[in-house]
Amino acid sequence: MRLEQPKTAMILAAGRGTRLGALGRKKAKSLLELDGKPLIQHHIEKLRGAGFEKIVINISHLAEQIKEFLTSTEDWKIKLSLSEEPEPLETAGGIAFALDQIDSDIFPVINADVFTTFEYELFNAVIKQLNDKKTLSSFLYLVPNPTHHPKGDFALDRDAVTLTGTDKKTFSGLGVYRRALFENLTRGHSYPLAPILHTEIASGRTVGAQIKGFWSDVGTLDRYRRAQEFLSNQ
Repeated sequence: MRLEQPKTAMILAAGRGTRLGALGRKKAKSLLELDGKPLIQHHIEKLRGAGFEKIVINISHLAEQIKEFLTSTEDWKIKLSLSEEPEPLETAGGIAFALDQIDSDIFPVINADVFTTFEYELFNAVIKQLNDKKTLSSFLYLVPNPTHHPKGDFALDRDAVTLTGTDKKTFSGLGVYRRALFENLTRGHSYPLAPILHTEIASGRTVGAQIKGFWSDVGTLDRYRRAQEFLSNQ
């Protein structure tokens, strides 16, 4: 097993933001501001506060904007490592492309365009759970189905994630994974995450939990405005 130092997390920030229309063409999704900070800054600060020592961030679309923002801050007080893709490689492809920069055997992955009040300290218990139980490969955080995704993705049977069930929930874009899931993928090729998750869930190797608190996928202008409204009412 690889040493768990420095404890690493990954933020996915390579997406094109096509559902944001003109805004997504001119501004990277991860730089959209909520509560006075770009989304990516919220993630970095919360991961640092949870004790992570290194964050790998994949970039592609409008990569220079993200690099400029990250280098404009003198000291993030955490090591940031950029994985620049020639073109977006989808979720699993992006993780595989960055795998040589990820120093942990088990690590959380966060979609940059998510905003949530979920406490990132809870990742630590999940990492320990997967470390203690070698038969588990992944942990998924689910949320109640938003209006734009009414059928959900997966169900929970206690803590086991299942592909069937009457009360399906939506994958939040936050998960914890074992690096072995991505080691056999060809680096530089595009791979979606869903088929990998389906295989692991069907094999009984995936557990999960429902996120408590606010969560929003800030993928469209409407959802971005709703997240702004939520924060303005706090």
